[in-house]
Formats: sequence, C-alpha cells, structure tokens
Amino acid sequence: MSDLRETVKVIEHIDSAIAVLTETRQRLTGGDLEPLLTVRDVASHLKSTKQHVYNLITNGSLRVARIGSAIRVTKSDLIAYIEASK
Repeated sequence: MSDLRETVKVIEHIDSAIAVLTETRQRLTGGDLEPLLTVRDVASHLKSTKQHVYNLITNGSLRVARIGSAIRVTKSDLIAYIEASK
C-alpha cells in the first residue's frame, strides 16, 4: 500500500512539473514578453544622453535586465521610472 502512495505522490509531482513547464512555454512563446530597450533607446525616449541613463541605472532609479554584458530595459520599467519622476 505504501508503494502505491509513493507512486501517486510521484505522479502528482510530475503533473505539477508539467503544468509549470507548460505555463512557462506559453509565456515565452505566446508574445507575453515585453520588448527590451537598449540604453540608446531609453536615452532617445527620455530625450537625454546615454550617460544620463547609465547614471540612472547606477543609482538604482531605473531597473534593468542584464543579458551577458548587455543592458536592457523593459518598457514597463521605463514607464515606472517616468511615473515615479513626476
């Protein structure tokens, strides 16, 4: 009987893992990811310089995603920065 219970637990764990993987795959392939902006893009949106954007990143005012050595900013993080600056 305990073998059956263990088997059921394993199956439930596998089902849970499959659900997580399926949800992740849907998010990644379903267009739910925001486009990422470069530092140059952000500077252009802010009508500022790249150095000013780097300063915002360094002092923590602007959230970024680091992909290898590349720095990227989501549109929602840029909007949050602009809203917080008002």
